[in-house]
Amino acid sequence: MKERAAELMEQVRSMFKDTTDILQTQDLVDSIQLLGLDYHFEKEISGALNYIHDVHIDDDGLYDTAL
Repeated sequence: MKERAAELMEQVRSMFKDTTDILQTQDLVDSIQLLGLDYHFEKEISGALNYIHDVHIDDDGLYDTAL
């Protein structure tokens, strides 16, 4: 069981690395936080939010802004 959990956590970490679209990254962070698993991925979430802040584009829609 622990091996499966570790495998799934690695898959999520690779999703952070592979995702380059800002909206997908925001959705990923939002989903992880809604599931209550954000404490497992604090480093990845912090890095993703810093990336989003650094490349912020001002033509966000309402959905993007809400995330």
